[in-house]
Amino acid sequence: MKRFLLDTNLYLTAVRDKNWTQELSRFVSSNLPSIDFHAVVAQELLAGAVDARWMKQVEDKLIRPFEERGRVVTPWP
Repeated sequence: MKRFLLDTNLYLTAVRDKNWTQELSRFVSSNLPSIDFHAVVAQELLAGAVDARWMKQVEDKLIRPFEERGRVVTPWP
C-alpha cells in the first residue's frame, strides 16, 4: 500500500491560503488511512508556533491523533 508523509510547507501553506486549505483537506480526507505524520514535521510546526494557542492546536489536531494510532514516524539511520 502506498504511504504518504506531508511536509511542513504543506501545512503552513494551508494555514495561510484558504484555497490550499480546501485542497489539503480533500487530499487528507481521501487518503487518510495512508497518511503518516513525521516527527520532524511535528518539531518544525511546534518550533514555529507563534503562541501557546497555535502550539495547542498543533498538538491536539495534528500530532495527538497520529500518535494515538501509532502513525508518527521518526528519522531512521
